[in-house]
Amino acid sequence: MAIIATLGILIGFGIVPFPFFDKFSEKQQIAVVGSVPCPINPAKHVSPEKIELTLLNGTDQTGLARRVKAEMEDRGFVVTATDNTPSGEFTGSVLIRAGALGVNRAYTVSEAFSESTIEFDSRQNTSVTITFGERFDNLIDADQFAAAIRGDIKPRTGCLPVSLGDD
Repeated sequence: MAIIATLGILIGFGIVPFPFFDKFSEKQQIAVVGSVPCPINPAKHVSPEKIELTLLNGTDQTGLARRVKAEMEDRGFVVTATDNTPSGEFTGSVLIRAGALGVNRAYTVSEAFSESTIEFDSRQNTSVTITFGERFDNLIDADQFAAAIRGDIKPRTGCLPVSLGDD
């Protein structure tokens, strides 16, 4: 009886895992604003012609977003706006933001750059925003980009699943 009581106490305080209900009691983490989202299944790239982009210059280089616009359009993307970041400089390379409906689009856009970060935000449409930072140097070759988007999307390390609101 003492063994059962001790085992019950150890399980109750989480010191010893209960073998049957452990997976059921875990709440699955989902992407929140600022986290890295996982692609939405099916994890397929989206045709660039179906991706609307806003390009933001997060550097002190005058006209950077406008210069990149032509290269993005050459790769088939639809650039709807260029501007400077409203919050000042961005020190990284490329920051790609999208909401739940634009996650696979963000992954497709990321293939155009050798280094980029994908970040989840709260927008409720399919648009994607790219912020170019101080470490941005250039896009990858157009042929390499075309080859990269032929394959399936590869999730980023540490990504979190996205809730589409139908759960």
